[in-house]
Amino acid sequence: GLIALTLEDSARSEIVPRVIEDQAHYALVAGAPHREIVEAPGSRHADDPVRGAQLAHARLCRIIRNAEAAGVDRRPSARLAELTHVGERHLLVALADLPQRLERHVGDEAQQRRAVTDLAALADAWDHPVRPLAAGVHPAPIHGARLLLADAVRIVLRNGLTRLGAAAPERM
Repeated sequence: GLIALTLEDSARSEIVPRVIEDQAHYALVAGAPHREIVEAPGSRHADDPVRGAQLAHARLCRIIRNAEAAGVDRRPSARLAELTHVGERHLLVALADLPQRLERHVGDEAQQRRAVTDLAALADAWDHPVRPLAAGVHPAPIHGARLLLADAVRIVLRNGLTRLGAAAPERM
């Protein structure tokens, strides 16, 4: 039979600082640092699943820029254990699982592509605010935690796209 394990939210959220600290290598081929890849705008067809991952990356970059402009802080002491919404939990598990999925399918480009696009789909479905929705409202600690989560997902998408040989644009 199968054994079902459930992590506490605080344990699950420990992946965020690990990703941020090791952003130059997390989810990349062992020993290979992150490298910038440049693609001509519009070089991928609209039905290419990698384009969806690129759009998700660009969206996360926009969310991060807007949150920082609204005064949300990136504090390592952010209350990451408060990332308890189902969508946030799914993202945290996917962040932790992606490197193993990619390693398990080395040489299988379709499965590698699927692993990255699955994470992008989760990121696109995540709709919790990273900044206050009303102007003049001071950001709450959960906004800082969500900003760190968004940054960790952005890093992993960037590295996953790099692994696929695709650009990770900040704007599209």
